[in-house]
Amino acid sequence: MVKRAYLAHFFDPERDQKPHTLIAIESTGDWDQTAAGAGLIARNVAVPDPPVDFMPITGKGGIEDYFRQGIKPFYEKKKFLGLF
Repeated sequence: MVKRAYLAHFFDPERDQKPHTLIAIESTGDWDQTAAGAGLIARNVAVPDPPVDFMPITGKGGIEDYFRQGIKPFYEKKKFLGLF
């Protein structure tokens, strides 16, 4: 289950020739299943700067801190009557 998802235009000059879309996902459950589902959706969306990369938010810091503390998620699971 996806709890939050963050969107960035990411560039690492040591690895990439140009910026691309990066989606960081905070989720519970199997990461491979979550990434595969997100990939199916992304494949059907016109993205100006392919590829689209996905990364898990695991709570280990680093670039994750930028997402969790620096920007607002573009998706956040809503609680239903304060229960979920």
